[in-house]
Amino acid sequence: MRSYTREDISQSGRTTIADFLNTLPDASISSHESGDQTFLGQTTVQLHGLPVGTTLVLLNGRRLEAGVAGFFDLSSVPASAVERIDVLPVGSSAVYGSDALAGAVNIYLRREYGWR
Repeated sequence: MRSYTREDISQSGRTTIADFLNTLPDASISSHESGDQTFLGQTTVQLHGLPVGTTLVLLNGRRLEAGVAGFFDLSSVPASAVERIDVLPVGSSAVYGSDALAGAVNIYLRREYGWR
C-alpha cells in the first residue's frame, strides 16, 4: 500500500483530488474526452488502466455509493479537505469484492471536514 499525505498533495501543485491521482504511477483518471468513461464531466480513478468500476473508492474507510454513472465522482471532493490518500494498487477483490479487481483508493478527510 502507498500512502500520500496532505503535504504530498499540496506539494504536487494539484488543486483537485482527480488531478493528484492522475500523477501517481499506477493510477489514472477517466478524462472528459473519453465519453464512454465519464458522465456529464464526472471523474473517477482507474488503477492499471482497467475499466471503470474495477477500482474501489473508499471515503474514510467506507464504501461509497455509486452515482448515476455507476461510480463515485471524485470532483466532488476538494483537495483542501483531504488528510491523506492510501492506494492499494493490487487486486483486492477477495477482501472488498469484485469492484476492487484493480485495487482500492481510500481517501481520508481532515477532521474539520468530517474525518473521525
